[in-house]
Amino acid sequence: MISGLFVIPFPAPDPTAFEVGPVTVRWYGLAYMAGLLLGWLYIKRLLANAALWQSDRAPLDGDGADSLLLWTTLGVVVGGRLGFVLFY
Repeated sequence: MISGLFVIPFPAPDPTAFEVGPVTVRWYGLAYMAGLLLGWLYIKRLLANAALWQSDRAPLDGDGADSLLLWTTLGVVVGGRLGFVLFY
């Protein structure tokens, strides 16, 4: 039998980051937002470096990177909902 002395307590963090009226923002939503925005900034920075691309021409321009962010965000939201429905 395991004694309570040897058990490491696991904290139960609150999933809610903050609430503004009826809107609740959760920590995983902030993580998704930070990941998407940091990825978008990284892509924009890579596209601006002409030395990375063959014939000094990037495969996307600034508007293409913005469209990529939109479609990636849509894919994350739809894929997350679809995964939730299929697995849970």
